[in-house]
Amino acid sequence: MMTGRLEFGVAYESTVESRLIESGWCVHKFGTSLLGDAMRAALVRFEDIARRPSLLRWLPDLIAAREFGGRTIVVLVDAKTGNPSYDNFSFERASVDVAELCVECFYTPTFFVCCNGDGHKVLTPREVRDRGFRGPDMPAGSGTPYLLVPKMYGRPFDEIFGPPRTGPKG
Repeated sequence: MMTGRLEFGVAYESTVESRLIESGWCVHKFGTSLLGDAMRAALVRFEDIARRPSLLRWLPDLIAAREFGGRTIVVLVDAKTGNPSYDNFSFERASVDVAELCVECFYTPTFFVCCNGDGHKVLTPREVRDRGFRGPDMPAGSGTPYLLVPKMYGRPFDEIFGPPRTGPKG
């Protein structure tokens, strides 16, 4: 059963997926979005013998591909919701760790697409790590450490993924 927060996240993920498709990307769900409720709940509860959570829990939401100049580009995209009235985007540190692993170990560019009042904004894991600062401890949400990044550092969606295509999609 989805909570209001999860339902909003799933809806935003679908919005980002649609926007990527409009820009000519082939897009598929990825990570925990492919899992059922019981498996997602198990990942939330799981800890290894050193009491570390499984990083699978924070895999990006989408995988997308597109042809550019005779080359195929594949990227991972993690859709991040937030409050448009806040001055900062919020990122769980574990999601940044996993995104960095995707870049460094799987050689796959990874992006965070953030919900913003004036359109989608995009940041790389490196930008989040470099520009972010530790958020205050909060009893609400997942309770995991997180980073705050001023919204001014987010780049426009079209700058990274291209504008919507006109005419037939290919």
